[in-house]
Amino acid sequence: MDKQNMLTTPEIAALRILGYSVDSRWIEWAQNMLAEGHDTPTLRILAGELPPFDSWEMRPMVAQTLNELGVELPHNAEAAALQLARVRVQKIIDGTMSQAEALFSLADVCIGLDYDCNLHGFYRLHHALDSLNYHDHQYYWPDADRSNISEVIHSYCLDWIQKNGVA
Repeated sequence: MDKQNMLTTPEIAALRILGYSVDSRWIEWAQNMLAEGHDTPTLRILAGELPPFDSWEMRPMVAQTLNELGVELPHNAEAAALQLARVRVQKIIDGTMSQAEALFSLADVCIGLDYDCNLHGFYRLHHALDSLNYHDHQYYWPDADRSNISEVIHSYCLDWIQKNGVA
């Protein structure tokens, strides 16, 4: 299993509340949970699932698995977004998730919440980083350019996690 892309239990819980579709990373999470000694009937079933994944079947299975494991789910989409952001931002800081991948996912959540969330800075940084991959200039983040975008992102993440807590 690729530890770099491994989803954590808080990410699974948040993605479940946000309505994301189950993919192979969710199954890898279940397999990892079994390997770590967690064991519930539905976790075993989930760990053995193969693609293609049927959302109508998988979403309740994930919910049951989380329930059996005693995982407390976020109460609403905003709380789930904040929980997901805490994990992803910490992964950026720790270097266990690429800035591009984490920012893309947080921008996607921001859009899904109609931009009414604490994630708008990540949306702007995602677009700044993406623009700088193709152009010399970007207009999403003041004073960010190719020479400093990585440091700008890292600094913003440190400030954000200080204000919003760690995962």
